[in-house]
Amino acid sequence: MIQSIMLFVLQAVFFLISLVLYVFLTACVLPRFLLAFQFSATTIRDRGIKKYLFENGRAIVYLPDPAIRSYIPQYILSDNNGERFLKCMLNPEVFSLHYYVFSFDAQDRPVQVLEVEDPIPTRGVSKAVPLPLNTSYVTISLKNVNGKTFQSNKLGYSMIKMLVYLAITVALTILEALMIKQGLLYLANLLFAYSDMASSGYGTTLYTATVTGVVYALIVLSTHFIKGSRINK
Repeated sequence: MIQSIMLFVLQAVFFLISLVLYVFLTACVLPRFLLAFQFSATTIRDRGIKKYLFENGRAIVYLPDPAIRSYIPQYILSDNNGERFLKCMLNPEVFSLHYYVFSFDAQDRPVQVLEVEDPIPTRGVSKAVPLPLNTSYVTISLKNVNGKTFQSNKLGYSMIKMLVYLAITVALTILEALMIKQGLLYLANLLFAYSDMASSGYGTTLYTATVTGVVYALIVLSTHFIKGSRINK
């Protein structure tokens, strides 16, 4: 009896460890390598030209890409009371602005893309755009100015890597389900002298695990899309 209890405890611990490893791999490790943002153009840090220090923070004035300076001569990144913002200084002739803000951390890794549609309530100044706290610098890409459309840089995911993530997650889900099923059958045989250790029900297990793996992978993908693309309007 004691041996059976010990085996039951060991099996339960094994289930728990395998489940934790499954979640860690599919929710943390794989997304980090397969679901990372990819920027379609080489990113160059804009040059800061002025720095202002305040009691509760600081502000740095930058010169944007020369291609957009006729519309946005300068922009400001400011830290105030633990919050980070972007504000664009605009050509007075700009009355409607639609643009992307690509934020990057200190290691040049993409953090977030924000789509900003600004009707310019105050001529010459855009509204303040909140940024993630780990933003080190930004790149601005115009989409539309005064009704004129521009070709914008895009930040997104690799479709091939997304499919690879989906396939690996489904495979791991099936493996985890089979391990759990086999373990439960073993425990049933150990504790209740359940002798049917054949492959009955494995087809249902495979089908259920496949559907579960696909749904779970899609949920993880959707959370990355939500985190990666926040729209401010």
